[in-house]
Amino acid sequence: MMESKPIVSSFIWKFLERGAAQVFALIVQIVLARLLAPEDFGVLAVLLVFINLSNVLIQKGFATALVQKEHIEDIDINTVFWISEFIASFLYILLWCFAPLLENVYGTLHLASYLRIISISLFAGAFYSIENSLLIRSMQFKKMFFSSFAATLIAGTLAMFLAYKGMGCWALIWQNIVQQILLSAFSFPFCRWRIRIQCSKNSFLEVFRFGSSVLLAELLYTGVENLRTLIIGARYSSTDLAYYDRGQTYPSVAMRSIYDTVGSVLLPIFSREQNNTIELRRSAQKAIGFSFYLIAPCFIGFAAIAEPFTKLLLTDKWLPCVPYMRLFCVYQLGILPYCILRNILYATGKSKNSLFLEIFKSVLSLGAVVIGMLINPLAIAFFSTLAVWLATVAYGVKIHKLLHFDLKELLIDFLQIVMFCIMMIIAILIVDNLISSLVFKIVTEIITGVVVYVALSIITHSKYYTKGLNILMKSLERMRGKNLE
Repeated sequence: MMESKPIVSSFIWKFLERGAAQVFALIVQIVLARLLAPEDFGVLAVLLVFINLSNVLIQKGFATALVQKEHIEDIDINTVFWISEFIASFLYILLWCFAPLLENVYGTLHLASYLRIISISLFAGAFYSIENSLLIRSMQFKKMFFSSFAATLIAGTLAMFLAYKGMGCWALIWQNIVQQILLSAFSFPFCRWRIRIQCSKNSFLEVFRFGSSVLLAELLYTGVENLRTLIIGARYSSTDLAYYDRGQTYPSVAMRSIYDTVGSVLLPIFSREQNNTIELRRSAQKAIGFSFYLIAPCFIGFAAIAEPFTKLLLTDKWLPCVPYMRLFCVYQLGILPYCILRNILYATGKSKNSLFLEIFKSVLSLGAVVIGMLINPLAIAFFSTLAVWLATVAYGVKIHKLLHFDLKELLIDFLQIVMFCIMMIIAILIVDNLISSLVFKIVTEIITGVVVYVALSIITHSKYYTKGLNILMKSLERMRGKNLE
């Protein structure tokens, strides 16, 4: 079993890497939302559908196999690298050729030019996927923090400058390109890997056995996630798409930090415990319960303050996205246990089981889109939220058969956390009706939510609160000991 110290340290640095970058990205998004029209974000949402799908084909599967594989050599790394760059080249040519057709379908001026330029990021993305896998494998999250934050800082500053100069959608496009290029450039010095022109058939076949199922699973996941954007963009106006997109962006930005942190840290840990069912079960159950305890109040709390948050930071022109924000907070909360459960299957080499579950999730999500489309975009968001929770339950059933969780204990813990969140929401709503100033209202509501949640944890002697406090105190003692030395 791994020591708790490196695990805690890895979580801290990985969360800082994603958290600091995403907090700054959130600030940038808020500034851009004030500077740009909703239509600009609607156009970007359509572009990112094709970029995200392309990145799945390029970055997922084979690069993930480098993390899961017990032993790797330079020839394995270079094989995956050249395959990834070849796929990036093929997809770039494909997108270049089909860009005018997409412009006609969506009736958006300059969409072809936008897509051809933003697709340049695919090559840097292929390069970074290898670096990212190597750094995750060696758990070099401190180094990832510096490179990620620097890239986000520079690209975000550039985007705000371009938006201020009236560049419109181009500000968003260049932000994506520059950030991807800088990520790969800043991460390369930290990787113990030399690029060589070498490719091994055996290496390819070995990573393909594992990576192909992961790739298909990720492709299904991303494809269905982005299908909603394509349908809303084609069926409704760019403004409707912008409200939908902004509504899901802010909860998604927050969860992306957590999702990447949990996935990146737990996959190598679970992989090392894959042959020890008892330790894997213990680690997995703790990870699910503790992470839900920490994250649930954050997302439920954000849903409660969504309206004053939007009025203050995004202005009243974005108020129609508030219902979407609230729904997607609940949606993203279901992604957290889903992420942990899926990484257990990846770590134990059962990527085919994950693929079957992703197919099931895709069917649910497609059904949600079809039903919701008959009503309105908000209905699509509602049924999609229901679908992701049903898929998470399906993953839980599969993992229970594999590891035999203590379901009674987990269920009691989850119900207790939900009750804490309900009491927290009631307290926030009381404060909301008493205060008129937006700034004072948001600050007071956040403080109230934290105080109520912590107080309930202390009163009920929550084991997760006690464990978290013990970890924090031990970490502070270690830091104090180092300073004394």
